[in-house]
Amino acid sequence: MKNDNFQELLQKAEAGDVESQLGLGLKYRLGIGVEADVSTAEKWFRKAALQGSVQGMYLLGILKAEIQNYLEAAEWLYEAAEQGHKEAQFYLAILYDDGKGVRQDHASAAKWYRKAAEQGVVEAQVNLGCQYEDGLGVDEDLEEACKWYSKAAEQGFAPAQFNLGLMYSRGEGVEQSDTKAEKLFRQSASQGHVEAQYHLGLLCLAGSGVKQDIEQAWFWFLNAAKSGHEEAIEYRDEVALQLSQEQKDKIIRKANEWIEES
Repeated sequence: MKNDNFQELLQKAEAGDVESQLGLGLKYRLGIGVEADVSTAEKWFRKAALQGSVQGMYLLGILKAEIQNYLEAAEWLYEAAEQGHKEAQFYLAILYDDGKGVRQDHASAAKWYRKAAEQGVVEAQVNLGCQYEDGLGVDEDLEEACKWYSKAAEQGFAPAQFNLGLMYSRGEGVEQSDTKAEKLFRQSASQGHVEAQYHLGLLCLAGSGVKQDIEQAWFWFLNAAKSGHEEAIEYRDEVALQLSQEQKDKIIRKANEWIEES
């Protein structure tokens, strides 16, 4: 039955059906029901792209980027981005940021990040926020940076929650608030963001924006340390000296349970 379905898909693709060409290309790219074959995937994505399929242009551009043919990747991503494909806009911006396949141009990167960000791409919203925070390709504007971090944070994106938390903790672009910083760090840390775990540990240790709690601090330092965070390792070892073995055993059990649940 699977073979019959594949043959039907192949026949439609060979007859020029764009959706079948895209489907066949994805099967070969991902190795679904067939042996993965980049060259064959490229062949079908190209056929769809040459018929004007924006999704085909995007998939061909991404494939070319993956095999480090950045020049052609940029050409196809640009074609798709010009027609409003939000993921193509985001990845094209990355190429401009990195200078791959195109001349490095942070202003062009910001332009395409904005187009993707306005369509709700959370990664683009964060990157655009970073552009404004650092003044790359745009005038430095910390309020604008916070605006874009907020949009992504509202969608539950951990890196955005962390970045916005930092802005609140420093009072940059927003009114300083350890309470809001703690809330955002906790949201991000709960998704496994290592830097957020470390910074949340610092707030718990200092009692900034939250009641001082060295057990909670050690819990977050412990989790960040497991990912190799050097400062978290140092704080983990320092704070451990203030805890009894019973307290440490309890926190380690809690940390292990938390990891299993997440």
